[in-house]
Amino acid sequence: MLSYRGSIPLLIALFAVVCFHIATLTRYPSVFVDEVWLVSRAWAWLQTGSNFGPLDAGVYDKRLEGYDTFYPIIPTLLVSIFVRYFGLAIEYLRVLPLLLGFGLLAASYSIAYQLSNSRRCGLIAALLVSMSVSFLISGHMIRYDIIVAALGYGAIALAIASCRRQMAIWSFLSGLMLSAAFEVHMNAAIYGPVLLVVFVAYERWEIIRSRQFGAFLGGVLIGLAVYIWLHVAPHPDTYFAMGAGMAATHRPPLFSTIVESLNSLIESGAYFLEFTAGRIVVALIAAWLAYKARITKTKLPGYMLLVGFITFSFLIRNKAFYYMILISPLINIFLAVWIQGISNGVEPDFWQKRAKAIASSILLVSLAVPVYVAFWHAKQGDWKASGERIKQEIPKAATSKGKKRELLTPTTFSLIHAT
Repeated sequence: MLSYRGSIPLLIALFAVVCFHIATLTRYPSVFVDEVWLVSRAWAWLQTGSNFGPLDAGVYDKRLEGYDTFYPIIPTLLVSIFVRYFGLAIEYLRVLPLLLGFGLLAASYSIAYQLSNSRRCGLIAALLVSMSVSFLISGHMIRYDIIVAALGYGAIALAIASCRRQMAIWSFLSGLMLSAAFEVHMNAAIYGPVLLVVFVAYERWEIIRSRQFGAFLGGVLIGLAVYIWLHVAPHPDTYFAMGAGMAATHRPPLFSTIVESLNSLIESGAYFLEFTAGRIVVALIAAWLAYKARITKTKLPGYMLLVGFITFSFLIRNKAFYYMILISPLINIFLAVWIQGISNGVEPDFWQKRAKAIASSILLVSLAVPVYVAFWHAKQGDWKASGERIKQEIPKAATSKGKKRELLTPTTFSLIHAT
């Protein structure tokens, strides 16, 4: 039986964090346009069975056959379940990303626990992830990113468990989860190199003959085959035409010039500094201190973070605020393992003590940033009032290109029928 007696303060803190996120679920962030887009697609799925909403209409549906086979199915399916049973109110729909966020916390706990053999370390990792700006944003927003993160880190947790216990079935499930994350959004490709680091760390030169790695590849290939069957095979021309439209604004820097790739790497540094509230600086200091203190357990999470940072920089072109959830848990997992290992390291010298104090101070301040951001922001009621004013401005006889148009308010997702 698992015992958490020594971690009761951390469990209490996590409970308080859960209450905080429930209380601020509709307060921050304000409703984002992509949320409305995804909800409209889920609503259309329920009404017509087509994975193509009223906000998608106007271009592809007029020119391409099978246009509704392009967009990912998993997000639409998940949101449609909530729309079916709870309606279009944001108070209920945003429960979905929060539940997925709790899944991400569970995966973060599992990864840190397995890397450190400490439940306390796992709880610290979950606490750090939950009290991050990226979790405050993505755990409250109906978008693809929190689904990708939950599946991606779930795949990493299963891969580590498979290598530690020599259970190939978990590697197979890890591969399937990675493919499922890719179906949600192609940004999931950033987890491929991170998973490769995990297998190399455990299997070394035996990776080629490893049953675990072979099972993982099998899961990935089966998942990708299903992806091709669902999205590419029905209408290849449509898939590549719509894909080309997306690539125009999402082409990875890796496939651009060397200058653009290096520039993306620099941009990622500034991006990480802003959206981790300085925790990337703490991670750099912690890496130096871990090296000096000979904390060997930080090596694997450190390599995972380094590879994840490089992959993120070269594969993700648009450094949007909601993408940080894809990579920030790696920072927090590394910091959790470092915190756990501090007490077992060698006695720090003068400069190491000062660096540790600076890192600890920045980390503590960063924990308060989500609270500041959430309660500094405008209340949800202000957005509802704005939505009502928008309704009043829409003429009763409004039409869009001579057709009946169904709109979604940016606060409640309630349908407005403009005839």
